Amino acid sequence: MAARPRPALPWLDEYIVARLALWAGDFEYCSHLLGQLPSPLPDEDNARGKQGPEGIVREAARVRLEQLRSRQKEFALFKQALLDEGDAIEAQPMTIFTRHLRGTIWRIDAEQFEMRGYLSELKWEGQFYQLVDRLLLKQPTGDATNRSGKHFGPERRWVASRDPFIRASVTDLGQIHATGIWTGTRLPRDKDELARPFVQLLETLDVQDTQSVQSSS
Repeated sequence: MAARPRPALPWLDEYIVARLALWAGDFEYCSHLLGQLPSPLPDEDNARGKQGPEGIVREAARVRLEQLRSRQKEFALFKQALLDEGDAIEAQPMTIFTRHLRGTIWRIDAEQFEMRGYLSELKWEGQFYQLVDRLLLKQPTGDATNRSGKHFGPERRWVASRDPFIRASVTDLGQIHATGIWTGTRLPRDKDELARPFVQLLETLDVQDTQSVQSSS
């Protein structure tokens, strides 16, 4: 897939990544990125019809950040109420990342987990899709779909692992979705063991570099 033309606004990439982070549930990173964006244009410029695309994006970022912070405050109150009753809950999922990618891991049930990953550096988009295409072409017959060279279509799917069984997909928006099912008799012993196969998945889609694992707990 050809890389998209770079935006004229130098901070527009950060806004796009923030929206991808919001989709993944990477709320703290999303809030950080939105907080770094320029403030909305002065009201007098907007009133004169000079808002234009830049002003619209700035205002959208402001509204989204305000909504996100409001929800985070609401959750903090809910979390405290649960703590008072002797229970606990976390708003931020386990977060993993490589040089150009980030991902969040969510628990679906006792044996099934979901990872939502995304490009954290849009300038690397072209190389990312080249790695995805090469990976799919190496998959055994039946393990991948949309493998026809340059014409993959809107989504690429493949089996990334068999123990645990992980089926992964990548969209043309740079979104990585993976569902992992632990089929053995023993579940992961800790968060590092749980994250490892998903980190390995991100590593196959990124250049070789130092990787890290983070957790909200």
